[in-house]
Amino acid sequence: MVVRRPVLVSPGGHQAFAEILSNGHARGECTNTLKLFVKRLHESEFRIAYVQVPRESEDLKGINIVDWSPDNRFLLAELVIGQWGSDFGGRVPILYNSQTGTVTPEDWLDSALKSYFDNRCSLDPAIEGLGFISSGGLIIRIKPARDMIQGGIEPDSCFKAPELLLLNPVTNRIAVFAGKHKIEKYGRLLK
Repeated sequence: MVVRRPVLVSPGGHQAFAEILSNGHARGECTNTLKLFVKRLHESEFRIAYVQVPRESEDLKGINIVDWSPDNRFLLAELVIGQWGSDFGGRVPILYNSQTGTVTPEDWLDSALKSYFDNRCSLDPAIEGLGFISSGGLIIRIKPARDMIQGGIEPDSCFKAPELLLLNPVTNRIAVFAGKHKIEKYGRLLK
């Protein structure tokens, strides 16, 4: 089965959509191949910008397009990853750069966060990319690291409650989001 997400158009005319190809197995499980397609303003056809094939440890997957940045440069998408029959799962934000035609590696945000926190503390792996503000900054939501056995917050968690951070997608520099700006939707659905 193929699920195709709607086309999202950037303020400057770039277009993108996501596709999920689901394959069922005799065990009742399914694996998904995720694809991100983009068409820059002066291109006539969509091309594949990102593909994730099934992995042995991750068999529940999806991909969502969140939004374009106000300057048309970045497209925020989110991988949804999980494992059948377990509580393992999370979201992985990725960025497509329309200037270079490339997509960030899946661990790009982990590296930026580790650098910001200087490896002094623990983070929950469920990081959510919420969208962009007018200056082009990306707002991400992080949660406190939880003890999987005890259920409480880890003593070395970077935060005790969910927090919003502001990420510069050009430099990967992070700051605590002061909330002075509003997250807006810059992309529009193609009709």
